[in-house]
Amino acid sequence: MHSTNSNTAKRSRSDIAYEKIKTMLLDLQLGPGSAITEMQLMDDLGMSRTPVRQALHRLEQEGLVRLLPRKGWFVAGASLRDIQEIFVIREALEGIAARLATELITDERLQELKDYMDEVEPVEGQENIDPGDILHQSIFEAVDNEQMNRVLSLYDDQLRRFHIMASRLPGRAFLSYREHYGILKAMIERDSEKAEQRMREHIRSSRRSILEGVVNNSYGRSFEY
Repeated sequence: MHSTNSNTAKRSRSDIAYEKIKTMLLDLQLGPGSAITEMQLMDDLGMSRTPVRQALHRLEQEGLVRLLPRKGWFVAGASLRDIQEIFVIREALEGIAARLATELITDERLQELKDYMDEVEPVEGQENIDPGDILHQSIFEAVDNEQMNRVLSLYDDQLRRFHIMASRLPGRAFLSYREHYGILKAMIERDSEKAEQRMREHIRSSRRSILEGVVNNSYGRSFEY
């Protein structure tokens, strides 16, 4: 009985370590390409080596970290090909979703989104958090397509990192706000073709921002060429 409870406790600590380290990776507290020290993680999480190491091996299977022989653990980078391919999928699916949502979303929800976007309008030149996530979420809620959501959910982890990377570039948050407002305006006008076009333009703009960051080395050793 004691052994079973002990194993359960170990699994629980491993799960907690996994969730906390994954959050650190996706929020770029541990930047792509940087070294990971087990001892530092043990200290930060207040845990022993075993759950931390188990969590790292689990994250290695997901492609978020790598264990290099005689060098140790490192945060996995993202390749330029990853960016290109994932954003092609995003552009296609989110463009279609914007078109469909324009026909399905309620007037009430559109007004709520407009009120929200007006309230949080950023000032150009200042660093602001892009409020566009709520628009993307509302679009997919209106479409309610489980298969589409399942496909995009495969890339949630990478997209979260890409989004944070892009939002940290100077001027990107303000530009993204303007792009999202353009999408919303087309939806309010019930112009489904324009909504799809503007969503596709927004996704391409996000991709360009990330690729420009790579060229300008804004992310350090975040990418593999």
